[in-house]
Amino acid sequence: MLTADKDDDEGMLLMIEQLKYNETLRHLNVANNRLDEKIGKAFVECLKVNHTLTNLEFSFNQFEVHTVRKIQEYLKRNKAKFDAE
Repeated sequence: MLTADKDDDEGMLLMIEQLKYNETLRHLNVANNRLDEKIGKAFVECLKVNHTLTNLEFSFNQFEVHTVRKIQEYLKRNKAKFDAE
């Protein structure tokens, strides 16, 4: 569990914030960690500016459908950019 069983998500939020500045990481797996909507929204905000992450495995978490769709939209954008390069 990356959030001490949902009791402490600060480390996760800090990691996601730093992903905004990532220029090398392409794949990240955070599946099955009981991450809540707050974390999902943080990923959305991160992916607005991150153009290198192309694969984010986040299944078996508790993100709302609209959040999942937004994350997928940004990942598709990043993958298209990567493929074009």
